Amino acid sequence: MAKNSVREAGGAKRSQVQRISTVDNPDSGRPGLFVAALGAILVAGIAAVVFFAANRESNIGVAPEANADHWHSAYLINDCGVDLPPTGQFENPAGLHTHGDGLLHIHPFNPAASGYNATLGQYFSAYDAELTDESFTTGFTDVAPMTLSESAGCGGEDAVLQLAVWDNAFDETAEPRIITENLADFRFESPGMAITLALLPEGAEIPRPPADRITALAETGPGGSIAGVEEGESPFVTTTTEPPADGDGATTEATVEGGADDVDG
Repeated sequence: MAKNSVREAGGAKRSQVQRISTVDNPDSGRPGLFVAALGAILVAGIAAVVFFAANRESNIGVAPEANADHWHSAYLINDCGVDLPPTGQFENPAGLHTHGDGLLHIHPFNPAASGYNATLGQYFSAYDAELTDESFTTGFTDVAPMTLSESAGCGGEDAVLQLAVWDNAFDETAEPRIITENLADFRFESPGMAITLALLPEGAEIPRPPADRITALAETGPGGSIAGVEEGESPFVTTTTEPPADGDGATTEATVEGGADDVDG
């Protein structure tokens, strides 16, 4: 408050208090709001830096490593029993891509797609595609984008969107892992896999990627050690039926065939 002196009759002086109100002052409080907003921005920025630093640290030494690994696996998308053709060629800035050859190329350029971030959702992100636990919408790079949706079912029958994963694409005797939750978070942990994303009735047999894609994988090479296959051991395992033993039945056994050299591509 400010004081003004005024002179009364007779020459006497008295002090008059002048009250200053800030109620109607449009600039009142603005410096405080600015400081608060600036503080919020700084906090958000620091949090982002810490998050990415921690994420980068968590991926160090975790395969597939950025600018080190280049893995390949065969894949298939099946819509109610119909095998869809391979997607066209695409690549995201993080390095996950395909050449339109029916193979997943896991070649991370940075931590965004390496280690724990090398996921199916990350892979499809460059394909303008959206993968959830209930639906998969193909990208606009396709001639005719389409959606596989549990709500639509298969020919009037309830259906489930699911992943079938064979850790060794060349082992025809192995049963797949069936995944129905957190599909986008499925992580590529090793090369040489066979993966099928399928919308099918629950319990229906999920097809493996077709033989021509397995052949393409063999010719290209997995790009690293296949899970469950010892170094120097052939990854090829097929089932053959031997002639009936003593005429009273057939004997089925697994046979190991020669493999292909690992060629990066």
